Formats: sequence, C-alpha cells, structure tokens
Amino acid sequence: MFTFITVCRLLEERESRLSELEARLDEMEDVAGDKAELLENIQSDKTALSRALTQNRDLKQQLAELQNGFVKMVAKIEFTFVF
Repeated sequence: MFTFITVCRLLEERESRLSELEARLDEMEDVAGDKAELLENIQSDKTALSRALTQNRDLKQQLAELQNGFVKMVAKIEFTFVF
C-alpha cells in the first residue's frame, strides 16, 4: 500500500514529467510554425523566380526582334547608299 509521502512523490514526479512534456510540445509547435513559414517563403520565392524567368524570356525575345529590325534598317540604309 502506498503511503501519503509516496503518493506525494509520485505526484511530484508526474507533475514534473507533465511540465517537461508541455515544454517539449511548445518547442515542437514553434518548430512546426517555423517550418510552415519557411514553406510559405519558399513558395513565394518559387513564384517570384517563375515570374523573373518568364520576364527574362520575353525580354530576350524582344531583344532578338530589335536586333533583327536594326539589321534590316542598316541593310536598307546600305542599299540606299549603294544605289
């Protein structure tokens, strides 16, 4: 049979263990929150990168069109001076 002192000690041990587990739970919740924020930031970065790559591709296409137009214009000017 348990004595009063034994029961008190068991209760203290259980309360101590409960406090440890609550602290661990708080830590895990913080980590989970950090992971969620990190995933959110990664998704945002992926979206920004996708936009940048699309814009880069469009700008390269526009540059190529401008270069072709410039070459044609120079060719016309040269043709004009030849004749």
